[in-house]
Amino acid sequence: MTPRRESYSSTDLIHAVREQLQLCDNSIRGVCFDYFDTLVHRNVSPEYTKRLAAAKLATISGLELSTRALYEFRREFELRLCNNSLKQGLDAECSLYDVAEGFYDFFALAGGGVVGDRWGRTEFIEIFADIEVAVERQVQELNSTIVEFLWWLKANNIAVYLISDFYLPRVHFCKMLEEHKLEHAFSKVFISAEHGLTKASGRLYHKVLQELGGTPEQFIMIGDNIHSDAAVPSGIGIQSFLLHTEEKKIFYNMWEEKNSNHRLRAVNLSRKLAECLRENGSSFFPEMGMTLWYFTVKLFRQLNKDKVSDVFFCSKEGEFLKTLFDQFQKIVYGRQVIRSHYLLVSRKATFICSLRPLQEETFDRLFAQYRDLSIEEFLLSLNFSTQEVSTICAATDVTPEGRRNNLQEHQDFKKLLQDVGFQHLYETHRSRQKAIFLQYLKSFDAEWEKNGIALVDVGWKGSIQNNIYHTLNEVIPVHGYYIGLLSPSGLTEKNRKSGIIFSDYPKHTPYIHVYNNNRSLFEMLLGASHGSADGYFPVKDLKKLLGERGSTMGPVFEGETESAVTTLDLPEERRLFQQAIAPLQHQYLQLFLAVTQMYVRTEAALPDEEWFARVHSRMVFRPHKAEVDFFSELYHLENFGLFEFTHFSNDASIGLKERFNNLRKLLRAPATFLETGIWPPIILKRMGLDFLQPIDGIKRSRRIFGEDT
Repeated sequence: MTPRRESYSSTDLIHAVREQLQLCDNSIRGVCFDYFDTLVHRNVSPEYTKRLAAAKLATISGLELSTRALYEFRREFELRLCNNSLKQGLDAECSLYDVAEGFYDFFALAGGGVVGDRWGRTEFIEIFADIEVAVERQVQELNSTIVEFLWWLKANNIAVYLISDFYLPRVHFCKMLEEHKLEHAFSKVFISAEHGLTKASGRLYHKVLQELGGTPEQFIMIGDNIHSDAAVPSGIGIQSFLLHTEEKKIFYNMWEEKNSNHRLRAVNLSRKLAECLRENGSSFFPEMGMTLWYFTVKLFRQLNKDKVSDVFFCSKEGEFLKTLFDQFQKIVYGRQVIRSHYLLVSRKATFICSLRPLQEETFDRLFAQYRDLSIEEFLLSLNFSTQEVSTICAATDVTPEGRRNNLQEHQDFKKLLQDVGFQHLYETHRSRQKAIFLQYLKSFDAEWEKNGIALVDVGWKGSIQNNIYHTLNEVIPVHGYYIGLLSPSGLTEKNRKSGIIFSDYPKHTPYIHVYNNNRSLFEMLLGASHGSADGYFPVKDLKKLLGERGSTMGPVFEGETESAVTTLDLPEERRLFQQAIAPLQHQYLQLFLAVTQMYVRTEAALPDEEWFARVHSRMVFRPHKAEVDFFSELYHLENFGLFEFTHFSNDASIGLKERFNNLRKLLRAPATFLETGIWPPIILKRMGLDFLQPIDGIKRSRRIFGEDT
């Protein structure tokens, strides 16, 4: 058959194929489609996808290898594989699985890094292929006109086949089809990598005809390559139609030239990040989505560097952080490279688990944070129910209310410790809660007893981590990863803590005063869809306990007894989350997804830490009035030590005279008022001095970034 040298636009091609189908009068057994630049096209040059995959591989390798080095190795190794294929009598083709095997051996020779320590050969090959698919998913766009025609053929009972010269085996190639909802479109899929035969040689077409049966004239081929999709099949006798894609080839060439400069790619990345923020910003504190993205990237890299296989996100702030972490891995790597788990914990629920027998316990970890407490607050911190508090106080003739100065040394406290009823309840709660919490930990599919526990939380001292570490008898290593770390307590060789974005230990990290200027912003905007963990109890006891404690049943897990985590959901907290926090988190997630998808399409290094600090600083130093008003209406429940709601607002009316007096006090000793750890705009609003906020913000910003801010 004479090859069809002319090419068609998408519309003209469809018209020509339909005419041919009519002329053949139902003798056509199937229409075959090429994939790349026929059904889909890329928004980057085709070869650049390999560099993008190399960039993601460089991150998880744990070795000091550049993207360029990995890309060059791949090019040379693929050429070697193709030559070996030719020697075996096959075509110059290779499978990505073989490429992945080569990389595994390459990493082993280079020292192994994370790869050799964490993954066997088979798992690494799957990870390698998933990275390739993840990159392709982010750079591919449908040729909607041709795809609509494909579905028209299928609707008219004409079999549709896919034939592609590509190195990705069919099981992973089909994941790309799933992305475009084409997984059920084709009667059969033929990929050159699976057979060692290509369209370019014509041998893959012979394989297709052999499997499908029939004569070449009974099939039509549609593609964009004048040789592989037109000349070769026509020479065999298959009717071919060539799609005109000259504009796309010009685009690829121009794209390659435009993006060859690494410095320009870095500049473009900063610009695109800023564009994402403008286009996907939320109604309040839009930059928080970018800061959380920055945290997630740095967290993933640190966990990977530390060879962490499983990570536990602590409730409640960890709920949204885990969502972001999972989405990041799914988009960038196509899978969970690091498995994530959600751990329902709170300071109150874990503190009692961590305590020693009463004769050995000093409660120093509680009193170091809360010196002045009431007896009731002390007992509630031990996770006693309010009914148990009343019973114990009545038996000991101790008033539950009223904070005692330095409770640890108070006579009422010593009297309580000597009470037999308290001693019995204390040991019952302590031993039972510890046993069930350990049972809860064992319910997760993670080898924490062998590898230690990696925790993620918002910050700041790591009290929950300390509780878990002591619950594990200080034997199992625990490493906490926090947004920020401030005066961390309880540090040991086996109880380590890292501040991912900022830390004051062992010294101040750059731009700590940007992020530390409103830590409450992180706590509030990372609210959860559920209440605080209340405790760990046998399911058989919950009917009585839930009513007594006012909590609800959470996840159930098996062990010596069927048990569950309970959570304490308060109407005020639910209302705040649903009305104020959840809508913002949804907007942050949209920004996060947009930024991550854009990030996959670049091999450029991230902007430096100053860039992200400047982005975050807008919220803390130059907030809009609406943001200050929004924040002042928020409130936070303390459920350990002090059991009370913290409100950021001040409902009292402030007269002119009081404002003037506040101004004089502020001018005399500004640090006394503005360096308390509370966000300065809130302090100024409470003092009736809102007008000073822009001035104070400029001064703080210049102190950190310099006069040119």
